[in-house]
Amino acid sequence: MGKVNTAIFHVPVPNRVVSHDPENLRSQSLRDADVHAINARSNFLALIKGVKGAAQEGTNMVDPMMVAAEAYATIGEISDALREVYGEYVRPAYR
Repeated sequence: MGKVNTAIFHVPVPNRVVSHDPENLRSQSLRDADVHAINARSNFLALIKGVKGAAQEGTNMVDPMMVAAEAYATIGEISDALREVYGEYVRPAYR
């Protein structure tokens, strides 16, 4: 019976340090600021309250979470709203 995967390929891997262009970093910072401005202008707090309300009512939370995410709410911000309703899991201490 023949061996499986007997082929060995030697591919040179370039060893180079990646440097970031200061202009690209500046433009990315401006884009980030634009996203935050959109976030502030939107009805962001109402959307987070929608997630929290769905959690309190026990209804489907997927739609409110998707709407909040589309308004650039972060996973942390959505998670904070859920923590306010459900609390945070604490592993029990065993002896």
